[in-house]
Amino acid sequence: MVSERAERDALFREERPRLEGTLGADHPFTLQVRLRAAMFVEHPGEAASRLRELCAAYVRLHPHREDKIGSCHYELAWLAAERGDAREAQRAYAVAVAHPAHNPRRTTTAHAQLARLAGDLSAAIRLADSVASEATSAPTWWERFTAVDALLVVAAAEETRGASAAANVALRRARAVLSDPELNVQAIHIQRRRTRVTALLALATRDRALGDEALAWYRAAGGYEPMVLTLTNIR
Repeated sequence: MVSERAERDALFREERPRLEGTLGADHPFTLQVRLRAAMFVEHPGEAASRLRELCAAYVRLHPHREDKIGSCHYELAWLAAERGDAREAQRAYAVAVAHPAHNPRRTTTAHAQLARLAGDLSAAIRLADSVASEATSAPTWWERFTAVDALLVVAAAEETRGASAAANVALRRARAVLSDPELNVQAIHIQRRRTRVTALLALATRDRALGDEALAWYRAAGGYEPMVLTLTNIR
């Protein structure tokens, strides 16, 4: 895993200066390569830092690229929610909603997250569950994958209103989606979500095996010290 990561990062480092020299640092394709590289950063703080810079660049330099602005801010918001930064999550999800990406399910999930963060748990569950119900029967793995974020919204909202059993059902549904053999398991944003689902299930069920599975990824990624500590204390 370490050697593969080093090789991947080296390729990204080589690609960027070539593109900047040929197309310029502000060219949409150069920014797209940088966005792709940021999506392969395991450390949540570093990934968020890169995404903030790129999201701002898209807004400033290419305001007509609704899809890129929306996608960049959506992932930035997801990382903020992952870190427990509700303020940044709300800001970034609001931008994602205002700049719809080509995937309408992602936009609906962003609406659901905003509802959850605003305390409207019923609306959050209704919106997110509609996405999950549609996506889980979609014909392609990347469409089915969109169900995962929606189910995480359902789980968080159900847990907040004290419905732990319903939250666990949503997490298990998400884990089933993430076990899809067609899934691109090399993608870090997929690994991050799979680990998040696994960790939440481990904490909910006090399952040591699931906890160890999540711990291995969090420790290798770095930047997840609070979650590592929490998972370590599962008994």
